[in-house]
Amino acid sequence: MIWSYRGKHPCLEILLRTPFGKEHHAIALLDTGFSGDIIVPNTIYDESLELNKWEKGLPKDGTLADGSKRNLVVSEAIIFIPRISIINGYNVSVYKIDKEGGVKEIIIGVSFINKFKFLLDGPAKETRIV
Repeated sequence: MIWSYRGKHPCLEILLRTPFGKEHHAIALLDTGFSGDIIVPNTIYDESLELNKWEKGLPKDGTLADGSKRNLVVSEAIIFIPRISIINGYNVSVYKIDKEGGVKEIIIGVSFINKFKFLLDGPAKETRIV
């Protein structure tokens, strides 16, 4: 499967599904600067997926790719990659930045990236799962 970059960034089409049936389909950026599974904008976390109703524990300190420290809250969801055959999806931890700020796009981090073998073709600006 092939996905085009968004600007300079490798991307992947995903579907996030909560255990209680909420879904969000999106193009997410692959980012090795984030060590977790996936981090989403606060509006997607709170409104589209309503994960704020099912958070696990208290906010945790997290370090973003730019070196800044933020409080992160976490919940659980299932991630599917629509263009490949994964019947049950993958259980993932979904993060958001607590309170102020937040990310502007969905970011897939190293913890999830390491489940696959990706080929990033910079000249063609394409992401492939091989």
